[in-house]
Amino acid sequence: MTSNPLRILLGALALTIASPVFSADALLKPLPSGELSRLPPAQAKWLRDERADFDAAKAALLGGPLVEAYARIGSAYGKLGLYDVAEIALYDASQLAPEVSGWIYAQGLIADAQKQSAAAVAFYSRAIAIDKNYLPYRIAFAEAKLRAGDAEAGRAQLSQYAADTADEPRAHAVLGDIAMAQKKYPEAIAQYQLALKFDPQANAVEAKLADAYTASGDAKSAATARAKAGHVAARLTDPVRDAIVGAALNGDEVATEIAKATFFSNNNRYAAALESLDAALRLQPNDPQALAFHARVDAISGNLAQASQRAQAALAAAPNSAVVLVTDATIKEMTKDDAGADASYRKAIAGGPTFADARLRYGTFLMRTGKTADALAQFKELTRLEPARAEGWAYQTAAEVVLGRCADALQELTAQTKERPKNLLVRQLFVRIAATCKSATAEQRKAALADGGNLYTNTKGPDVADAFALALAANGRWEDAVQIESGAM
Repeated sequence: MTSNPLRILLGALALTIASPVFSADALLKPLPSGELSRLPPAQAKWLRDERADFDAAKAALLGGPLVEAYARIGSAYGKLGLYDVAEIALYDASQLAPEVSGWIYAQGLIADAQKQSAAAVAFYSRAIAIDKNYLPYRIAFAEAKLRAGDAEAGRAQLSQYAADTADEPRAHAVLGDIAMAQKKYPEAIAQYQLALKFDPQANAVEAKLADAYTASGDAKSAATARAKAGHVAARLTDPVRDAIVGAALNGDEVATEIAKATFFSNNNRYAAALESLDAALRLQPNDPQALAFHARVDAISGNLAQASQRAQAALAAAPNSAVVLVTDATIKEMTKDDAGADASYRKAIAGGPTFADARLRYGTFLMRTGKTADALAQFKELTRLEPARAEGWAYQTAAEVVLGRCADALQELTAQTKERPKNLLVRQLFVRIAATCKSATAEQRKAALADGGNLYTNTKGPDVADAFALALAANGRWEDAVQIESGAM
């Protein structure tokens, strides 16, 4: 397994404590190999490789690295639904780091996935007792109580915190589910609308909103919402759930397979991704999201003819879906049909103006075809929609530099570094622009030197070193710049 999901998981857990406690005397359970015969071949091979890596490394590890190893293998088993093995791996991790609330929460997620509601609630309650302010714990508790038929307990745990996290879409979606269970249909509609306001791409909420409209007697609104329904759950920043079980807890088998495919695709395991997408299409043959995703992976795998066919099937199923249209446009780009790609991108943005990925893809298309000013307009809209997305600022800055507007980029990035000081890529962009833009003041060049040095000291990496070298050169420290650049190379 690649380390990225684990870095996210461990980063999330680090927020819950000041310093982990590792017990060298912890009693660990033996970890079984698990039954892999029911898994698709490519996914079974991946899991066997992961297990071999774990078994080879385990004996030499202590403390934090050993906890990470158990977390990684637990995540691998959990991703593929082998919850019995994942349960033991996470139990062992919790024995090694008993003060980390995240391991307790992760055990609750596995219990929930195994439909052990009482055990899940107990784990969630313990996690909440350690960290009362981490919203995913409360949401998981509320969802588990709702599935157990105790909607009011879920409301009591969640509603008192919803006001303080007004822009968290998942909290509103769960409160909508609770209101539906209690037959409070106007309240459910209001909560689902809030969830969609803060996360317009959460088309799984549209299906729930349609049910609420139907229950309240509004057939017209129900039909409108139903037409937009899909498998994208309301957003919640919850790296622990994403790393351990993905979409498995939402009860949507198609969404679970799509989540697996996303994981494998992100890690360049395209054969394994296609196995999950094939499974999703067996469950729901005309699902536009699964068809579009399959088309993208087909294209990445080099099968452009198959990709085009699946993209057309996705369009037939959902002709106005922004996601499907962007997929169609991307494949048309790959088949050298720029006119067709341009038309599909435009239609995607017209139908889904808040779909940030459409802005990103269309902007890069416009850059490639020499329409940089038009591309910049798309990137500016992207950063307006998702200001915390560093990728958007990178593209916007690139377009501004090409257009000779580095002063604009410098002004915008200066503001962003103050607003989002923890966004390392935005800070690196600032260092680069302040070091190279002719409009930069001496004060800005000094600020770039200070921040570049801070980034270099704390994060290293060739990109950061290159940015720091530019800042050194901009401040007249040529020998130091050459030394740092040589090290980066």
